[in-house]
Amino acid sequence: IDDLNFVHGNQWDPKEKKRRDDMGRPALQFNYLPKFIDQVYGDMLHNSPAIKIRPVDSKADINIAKIRQGIISNVEYLSNSKSVYGYAARQQVSCGYGAWRILTRYTPENPFLQEAYIESIRNPFLVYMDPDSKDQFYADAKYGFVMEKMSKERFKENYPKAQWPSDNFTLGEGLSSEHWYDSDTITVAEYFTKEYETTTMLQLENGDVVSEEEFTNLSDKWREKNESLLAKIVPAAAVAALPPSPTPGVPPGPPPPQGMPPMAGREQQPGRPPMSGPLPVPSAPNPLAVGVEQLGPEPKVAKKRDTERCVIRHRTITCLEILDGGTEGNRFPGKFIPIVLVKGKELNIEGKNYVYSLIRHAKDPQKLANYWMTAGAEVIALAPKTPWIGTAKQFEGYEKDYAAANVENFPFLKYNPDPDAQGPPQRNSPAQPPIAIFEMMRKSEDSIKSVIGMFNADVGAPGSEQTGAAINARQRPGDIATYEFSVNMAGAVAHTGRILNDMIPEVYDSERDVRLRNTDETESFMPVNTTVGAALRAVKSRPEIYGLDPARLSQMVAEEGRSAKFNDITVGKYDVVVLTGPSYATQRQESAQALLQLVQSAPQQMAVALDLIVRNMDFKDSDELENRLRKPLLSSGMVKPKPGETVPPAQPHPEELKAQAQMAKIQSQTQTAQVQLEQEKMKLEQQKVRLAMEIAWLQSETGKKDMSTVTNMIESTRKHELEAERIRMERERLDHQRQKDHNDVALRASEQFHARQNRGRE
Repeated sequence: IDDLNFVHGNQWDPKEKKRRDDMGRPALQFNYLPKFIDQVYGDMLHNSPAIKIRPVDSKADINIAKIRQGIISNVEYLSNSKSVYGYAARQQVSCGYGAWRILTRYTPENPFLQEAYIESIRNPFLVYMDPDSKDQFYADAKYGFVMEKMSKERFKENYPKAQWPSDNFTLGEGLSSEHWYDSDTITVAEYFTKEYETTTMLQLENGDVVSEEEFTNLSDKWREKNESLLAKIVPAAAVAALPPSPTPGVPPGPPPPQGMPPMAGREQQPGRPPMSGPLPVPSAPNPLAVGVEQLGPEPKVAKKRDTERCVIRHRTITCLEILDGGTEGNRFPGKFIPIVLVKGKELNIEGKNYVYSLIRHAKDPQKLANYWMTAGAEVIALAPKTPWIGTAKQFEGYEKDYAAANVENFPFLKYNPDPDAQGPPQRNSPAQPPIAIFEMMRKSEDSIKSVIGMFNADVGAPGSEQTGAAINARQRPGDIATYEFSVNMAGAVAHTGRILNDMIPEVYDSERDVRLRNTDETESFMPVNTTVGAALRAVKSRPEIYGLDPARLSQMVAEEGRSAKFNDITVGKYDVVVLTGPSYATQRQESAQALLQLVQSAPQQMAVALDLIVRNMDFKDSDELENRLRKPLLSSGMVKPKPGETVPPAQPHPEELKAQAQMAKIQSQTQTAQVQLEQEKMKLEQQKVRLAMEIAWLQSETGKKDMSTVTNMIESTRKHELEAERIRMERERLDHQRQKDHNDVALRASEQFHARQNRGRE
């Protein structure tokens, strides 16, 4: 608290400040400390930590890890975590402590769905964590408090039935009532405890491990879906119309279990227990089999064991009573106390922890700087004025001018000549202030830098270095001296990720669409805790908002069935790591500069990366320009389409257009030859008809006596037929040759096109 007050400006001892004020002496402050705090705080904002999720066990999946990471990033975005972390970082550097908390709330869109969010704690001194905790970020803390002072009016408004401490109320020995209440305010504390409860855990046949309560919920949901699905597949009228058992003499079986319709041919064999569970799937497909496939098998228990499970309880208390949660407390999701307390530099001396801010040991040098700057100003201001020296006759009549010469800028001063004094009146040399004061000013300022460990280069002072590497090397000592603050902040953010990751299976346990925040600051929706069939229907309805490929989901439906689980984020073990580096906006700017340098060095080769260059630039309509540049690359297959993005048809190359023109010319010639062949065939048929008519006429004239003419005509007809056949075969040969040429040209064009595509991808 003294560190905060000192940075704020209360840097003089109150008694010394009052004594100087009473005497009319100055007590100046030249606060050098905020610039060091701002430098460390700004560096932490620039290299903001990012939470990453990694799968751990065999049930974890890399895709589910990405979904969990997207959920946590969206929680941070909706909670304005940059502001929360930034405020805590400034508090951490200024006084040694910063704090925030993780809470849950119902979503405004659906009051039956919960979500997690992060809330800033403005006063970190109202947070009290388990002092026996061994973890630096209190991951193993057994309890934690968040205190809040409320006015009497606000307390009565929030808790109208709560008690107010009376005058004769006393606390236990060692506690002062002023911490809990006074005449106008009362302290309300949120009390979190970590407790261990004995519970029965069940391992199902599919390998999932759940509690008895969770198993009951799973069974109830399965039965409800079973009844609903079978009611849709087999209506009551259809069930009534089913034929009786085809086996004569066999009595009908026992009634089906609850939720199952009667089935024709169902029978009870002697010594066999009644049938239960889902309907058997016959070899031939039918609506009942489809329903069972969509529903999936009934959850069954394989193993059972009693174990202790960590439970977080929450209560709201005053010094008199428990306001919310009762004796047992309300169940809070996860297994960590949802309070994050980040500390500055820490040192343990004989079992007692001491936490330091950045400026803890720089307060005395700052006091020296204030004192010597004030002393220097006071010496200079109170130094006696240098008097004029001359005879009385020289000043006679001009006394006012010489008296005002110290404050007025006269262009000239007149004097009376005096034979007893040679020349005009003169001034003595001014008194010099002590040099030691200015030397102490300089040393006190240097002492502040030495104590903090940050020098001129660390706070932006210019130097003789010209290259970026030299400047970074000069700033490295200051970064090393303050690195512990950044490491502790990154660890606190990592602990926040662990808390959120542990809360996800309980908070996001229902079938829903979650919004994911991607690393490039874009958003997408993802169906979780659902089936492949339901996910496919959702994606087909609105493909532009989901980050999924409908073709891939269709393939999963064909391979695994519509009832297969999809994106079950409640199972598996995942770990949290933190990556520290520049923000995404800074990375975009650096990427744009690097790409522009590559374009200058290789403009032709970098023509295929124009869309990447525009994507990393910030100017009006940059998104539209990127989309226009992507279209030809999408057509050629060089870039993958985004979800919901249509791929335009490929534009052929000029060489390919030339090959297509040649192919069209060959097809035209082939069609012309076919028409000519048909015409020749028609002419031949006409000749046959005329020849037959002539033969019939000659037979009628000669009376079938002179057959030589007829024979000659028949031979002539055969010659015509042979010639027509020869022409047909020749045309077929030409058609075959043209088709072969056409195929060769098309093959060469295709090979050239694919070769260009491969070169572009490389």
